[in-house]
Amino acid sequence: MHENRPELAAFCAPAAAYCGPRRTIIGSLLVVLLPALLIAALAAGLYYALIPWRESQQIGSGYSLLFQATSFGTEVARGQTPRSVVILLGLVLIIVPSLWFVLRKLHHRPLRSLFGASGRLNWRHFWVGLGVVLAASLLRPSLYLGETPSLALPTLSWMSWMLIAVPVLLAQCTTEELFFRGYLQQQLAARFASHWAWLVLPSVLFGLLHYNAAAPSLFNWLNMGALAMMGAMAADVTARTGNLGAAIGLHFGNNLYLLMLHAKFSAMNGLALTQSTPPQTMAALVFSPIEHLIPLVIAYSIYRKRIAPKADG
Repeated sequence: MHENRPELAAFCAPAAAYCGPRRTIIGSLLVVLLPALLIAALAAGLYYALIPWRESQQIGSGYSLLFQATSFGTEVARGQTPRSVVILLGLVLIIVPSLWFVLRKLHHRPLRSLFGASGRLNWRHFWVGLGVVLAASLLRPSLYLGETPSLALPTLSWMSWMLIAVPVLLAQCTTEELFFRGYLQQQLAARFASHWAWLVLPSVLFGLLHYNAAAPSLFNWLNMGALAMMGAMAADVTARTGNLGAAIGLHFGNNLYLLMLHAKFSAMNGLALTQSTPPQTMAALVFSPIEHLIPLVIAYSIYRKRIAPKADG
């Protein structure tokens, strides 16, 4: 399998021994459900144990704790303050222990095998992926056709937050790539030769994960489609290089620009150095997901032609 794609064959080799569809489906569900159960248990402990205990110690203190927890939850959900964005990004990391558990108990291989045959991140691929995405981000049409972005955070305050936020963002992007381009792509590529299985399916799931019920329907579907295309590009460069380095670099560069350098929407904008007015017309709203693809397509094209020019399989 994958005779004309030696890098992909080497990448998915660690998954070959335990790549049955049933095992992969159960593993994928466990990776998601175990953290959900942990969060539910913590929430239940707060509501049914900690709050009543506080109330028994002092009248009103339990309700005060509930109010504080609710207010904090609302702040985090909106993502309009620096700490809320850091917490939202950090919440993704909760799937790493469950991913480790599933790999050890269900697939009998280490977590590091998700990076590729070498068992470690290819930093050269990472830095090239990061660099080309950030450079291509300067070609976004809205930077030149729209209003000039305004400063959203004092520069010194923003720089101090970056000391915490950048490592957390890198960990968040790495975690998502470990699951979608690492676990799912390896498991499916080890079992199936078709692009539809190992490239398209994880990418579609990646797009659907970003469904936003509060967003306008057309924008929502276009945004999920754009993210699915981003996932497909990340999957292809992973197959061409046999390592997650390029995919993590592309993902990290994209999120670094959108979340911490230049935000265009009211959600998840609490850490952005500069902001633009959110799109006011339907045409502008529809164009936004398409515009986000421009630097990724440019970076992907450069990477595919210059860095990893492997033949199609």
